Amino acid sequence: VVIGSRQFFCLLALFDFLERWVLETDFRGCAFLNIASEFPSAANQIRETVSAHKQRQRDFMLELVKLVEPAEALAQAIADAVFLLFESALTESRTFRAVWPVHAARYSVSVLLA
Repeated sequence: VVIGSRQFFCLLALFDFLERWVLETDFRGCAFLNIASEFPSAANQIRETVSAHKQRQRDFMLELVKLVEPAEALAQAIADAVFLLFESALTESRTFRAVWPVHAARYSVSVLLA
């Protein structure tokens, strides 16, 4: 996928934001995921709220990808990869109390989109 520099940096800016956010929150992680872990039942309203929030994030990433990749199936696959990299960077930055997971995920997205 070859994309324009503006759209490329827009997607990478997600990880710039994430790096600042994990540092500012002292690596507390995602409040939505933290609370979801306390309610294991998938039918719980809290878990439904968490799922809806995460779906909105996924949809937002898809809209960013669609700016540069109009083919729906390919755009969805790329957006899903970006979403998973973002979420894993958030989770593992909490686990390790470090920003290297965010850096690794940002690099992976840059390779994916190169």
